[in-house]
Amino acid sequence: MITTVAGVGVYVRDELAALEFYTNVLGFQPHTYDALGDYLDSPRWITVTPQEQPELELRLQNPLKWNGAEEGARMLATIGYSPLICLETKQLHEKMELWKERGVIFLSEPKEEDWGIQAVFQDLDGNKFCLVQQK
Repeated sequence: MITTVAGVGVYVRDELAALEFYTNVLGFQPHTYDALGDYLDSPRWITVTPQEQPELELRLQNPLKWNGAEEGARMLATIGYSPLICLETKQLHEKMELWKERGVIFLSEPKEEDWGIQAVFQDLDGNKFCLVQQK
């Protein structure tokens, strides 16, 4: 039986730039950083977690470093087309304004729904996320 989802992979082109963005701009907590070699092109195991949900890790992965060139390129081509990850907040409008000041690109304005509010934004690589506030 599966009891939890422990992590979600997010394809990025530059893991260090992504780590900076997810921690210093979005406010995630750094969790794991393991360089698996001495060179910049070596794979890195980098994860971040939401502050209030440390058991769920987002794995920031450059697939070119973990796969062959052809497969890695195919995986990188899915950036921006992967499943939408939803991030929940209790203050959507305040979070959105703060993130805009920090350079986050929102692809939609907040939209009122029966269940709450949502707005879509993207990370440095064009991965799309939905910021949601439940009623």
